[in-house]
Amino acid sequence: MGERYRSAIKIGFPMRTMLTHLPEAIPIFEAEQPTVQIVPEMQPTIDAISSFMRRDLDIMLLPLEEAEKLNGITITPLFTSHIYLLCQTTDSLAKKKRITIEDLAHRTLLVNGGSSQTLRQVQQRVVDTVPIQTLNSPTHDFTLIQVAAGRAICLSPGFLNDHSGQFSWIPFDCPESFDFVLVHHQDVQNEGLTQLITILQDLYQNSPYHF
Repeated sequence: MGERYRSAIKIGFPMRTMLTHLPEAIPIFEAEQPTVQIVPEMQPTIDAISSFMRRDLDIMLLPLEEAEKLNGITITPLFTSHIYLLCQTTDSLAKKKRITIEDLAHRTLLVNGGSSQTLRQVQQRVVDTVPIQTLNSPTHDFTLIQVAAGRAICLSPGFLNDHSGQFSWIPFDCPESFDFVLVHHQDVQNEGLTQLITILQDLYQNSPYHF
C-alpha cells in the first residue's frame, strides 16, 4: 500500500464506467482519512460477490436485485440507470431529446452484446413493434465500434456511458431501469467505510451526468 497508508478499503465493481465518480471521491476521502487507501477491484459481478462473501472486498457496487439475494449486508442506494439510444453525434436521431420505438423504424439495431435480461426485453419489444434490421453484437466494445462506423445504433444502459462525448446518448422512452446500490457487511463498523459511502452518495446526488 505504500508508506503513507496504514489500511485500505477495497471496493468491487465490474467496470470503470459503473463508478464514474469514484476518482472524485478518492481525494475527498483521503483529505479526511489520509492513512486509508481506496483500492478499486474491477471484476465481473459474480466474481465480486464471491470475493465479497470471502471478505476480500469491503464494499461492492451491485444491481439491487443481486444485493437483495445476499444475507448479513447493509444496502445503500446509489443511482438509477436508465436506457438510452446510442448513436453517432451526426445521426439525425441525435437531435431528438427523447427517442421512441417508432423513431427506430427502418434502422439497424445492435442486439445481445452480453445484454441483461431487462435490456433484451426492451430490444425484443422494439423488434416486435416496428420494422427494423438487427445486427448481433457479442460485446459492448464490438457495439461501440459498429456505432462509430455508422453501421448501426444500439440501446444501452446509461452506466456504460464514459461521458467522453464521442457518441450521443439520448433517453429512450421505456419504463425499464436499473437500480444500483452499495453493499457492505452489517457487522463491520468502520468510520472510513461510512465516510466513503457518504461521499459517493453526495457526488451522485449532485452529478451533472445522466445515468
